[in-house]
Amino acid sequence: MTLPSITQAAPCEPPGHYAVLGYYGHMSQNTLGQVIGMNYTLDQEALYSAEIAYVFLPCQGIRRYFGPLFHSIEANFNVTYHDDHGNSLYEFIPYLSFRWNRFPWTNYLRTSIALGEGVSWISDVSRREHRNSEDPKKLLNYLMFEVTFAAPCYPQLELVGRLHHRSGVFGMYGANNSGSTAVGLALRYYFGYR
Repeated sequence: MTLPSITQAAPCEPPGHYAVLGYYGHMSQNTLGQVIGMNYTLDQEALYSAEIAYVFLPCQGIRRYFGPLFHSIEANFNVTYHDDHGNSLYEFIPYLSFRWNRFPWTNYLRTSIALGEGVSWISDVSRREHRNSEDPKKLLNYLMFEVTFAAPCYPQLELVGRLHHRSGVFGMYGANNSGSTAVGLALRYYFGYR
C-alpha cells in the first residue's frame, strides 16, 4: 500500500507529522473572558513566538484515548519573547493541543479550532502581572485558543488566529489570580507526511 501525496491527504487528518509556527501578538489589558467575548483593546507590549509540534498518530496511546473527543492531538514546545515596555522577557511553554477539524466546508476551506493546556515559565514577571497580583509567580498555567484556515490545495500552510494566556488559575499556582492575555496571528507549516 502506498501513501497518498500531501495534497491527497484525508481532509480531516493533519497534512504532516511535525509542524513549526511563528506567532506575533500584542498584550491586552482585558480579562480572558472579555477577550474571548471580543471586547478588548491591545496595547504596545508585543510577543514573538517560535513553536515546534509533534502530531500524534491515530494509533498512539494519547490519540487512541482521546480520539472520540478530538480529531488531532499535538505535543508542542513554544519559546516566546516579550517586549515588556523595553524589558526583555523570555517564556518557555510545553503544552498539549487538542484540535477539532471536521467541518462541512472542509473541502472548500480547511478549518480547525484548538484548545491548548500546559505550563508557562517566564524569565521575569511582567509589569502587567505584578499589577494583577500581590504574589506573582514565574511558573503559571498556560492556556491557548486558536482557529486555523488553509487552502485545500495547500493544506501544509495555515493562517492561525491565537489567544496566548497565562494565569494562576484562581490561586492554584499560588499566585492569586495573576495573569496576562495576548491576541495575535501566526503561520504554521506541517511537514513529514506519514
